[in-house]
Parts: sequence; C-alpha cells; structure tokens
Amino acid sequence: MTRGPKPGTKYRKRVKKEPKVIPPPKLGRESKFQECYIKQTRNLVLMGYNRKMIAEFFNVAASTIRYWRKHHPNFDKAMNTNKEECDAKVVRSLFKSATGYDVIEKKTETLASGKKKITRTRKHCAPNVRAQQTWLNNRQKKKWKSDQELAQKQEEQQYDAVPVTINYSINPPKEDFKVTIGKG
Repeated sequence: MTRGPKPGTKYRKRVKKEPKVIPPPKLGRESKFQECYIKQTRNLVLMGYNRKMIAEFFNVAASTIRYWRKHHPNFDKAMNTNKEECDAKVVRSLFKSATGYDVIEKKTETLASGKKKITRTRKHCAPNVRAQQTWLNNRQKKKWKSDQELAQKQEEQQYDAVPVTINYSINPPKEDFKVTIGKG
C-alpha cells in the first residue's frame, strides 16, 4: 500500500485551517454611558457641578465618572475644557468688577406718531471694593493679607502684652447675697 494521491486524481495540499477566534464574553454589566451625556456634562460643568455632583446627577458612583473619563475622550474633554472656560469667565468678571466698567443701556419709547425712538445711554459702574480685595488677596498674598488674619494677629499680640490680675475674696460680705422674694 502506497501513500499519496490516487492515480488519476489531483494532489490536494493540506491547508491548515486557522482556529476561529471567539471573543471572550463580556464580564459585568453593560456600561450606562450614552453619547448624550457629553452635552449634559458640559452644561453641568458650566453650572458649577464637580465630579461628585455629576456622578449623583447620572446616578452612578464617582469611580464610574473616572472610568468614563478614561475610556471616552470626548467626555473627559467636556469636563476639563468647560472648567477652564468657567474659571476664565469668572476671572474676567471679577477683574471688570474690581476696575469698573461702562454699560450701554437702551430705552425704547413710542412717540405719538407711532414711531419708536431708541435712546442709548452710557452708564459707568464704579469699582467694587470687595472684588478688589479678593483679587489682591489671591494674586499678591504676601502684600495683601485678609482682614481676618490681621485681626487675629493683633488679638494675639494684644493678649500677650497685657498682664491679667484677678481680685477675689474667699468670704464675701453677706449683703452681696441678699435675696428678696416677692414685692420687696
């Protein structure tokens, strides 16, 4: 008995079949993340929400928000970019409030002829002292300390410099303990 192809037939090469790759089953629950969460997150961050508050809003754990940020770049971008935009907007507003600014007000009046008359007036808003204090306390901490810190230091110095004497007697006079009951 000979091995090989039978006479009169073509020789077939043996082709090794590659094994089928079966993806491993997904473990755990399916992610709750949806693409619409990106836009909602942008709005929440603009309103001042932090990571913990956003997790409560979406009814997930804070660790889930970290996971979403790691695996969904647009979600991470929505959280980071908007924080910076919000901070920049507040800084601009604080600076405007600290230095003063002009506002143009429009008043619309209807004349007797039925035409509308628009009057524009420019008003100046004076600088806000509290905004100036906040700005300087945060930007130049060594030069501008808050009033609370200065008051606390002054109190400490005042109490350290003043000696305290207490006068009391062990047997006070009886008149001091006179008690009257009723209309007397």
